[in-house]
Amino acid sequence: MLTAAVGAVVIYFSARAVVPFGIGVGIVAYAGAVAFYTILALLRLRRAELRHERRLARNLSRGTTGLAPEPFAEVCIPEEAQGK
Repeated sequence: MLTAAVGAVVIYFSARAVVPFGIGVGIVAYAGAVAFYTILALLRLRRAELRHERRLARNLSRGTTGLAPEPFAEVCIPEEAQGK
């Protein structure tokens, strides 16, 4: 919001001249857009974290972690290369 404050100061001292007033309005609009999309991103991260916690709690109540335990070699090395 510091950017919006700078834009407000430019608007205040523009004395209603068209170019400085437009620059100030543009700065304030930019600051508003950045704040809006930042809040959207934070809400999305919060919802994802809550969803993850609910899924983890549900899996723990069932006695599973939700991940299939696989040895590292089986994941990275094809079966024919392991000598089977």
